[in-house]
Amino acid sequence: MQVFGAVGFQNKRLGIPKEVNPLVASIISSCWDNDQSKQPSFYQLLSSLNKLQWLLVTESL
Repeated sequence: MQVFGAVGFQNKRLGIPKEVNPLVASIISSCWDNDQSKQPSFYQLLSSLNKLQWLLVTESL
């Protein structure tokens, strides 16, 4: 409940670990923006996730 309160009422966020893929970190950060007009639409989010999926598939080949 403490995390819920901090995120929901104090606009605090947990840190993103440095080893997280920069594209993933960017997606997370954009979704967490306090200004809702700066948050990605579902279409934009889906597009970013598709790019990430493509990168992960090509890296594993």
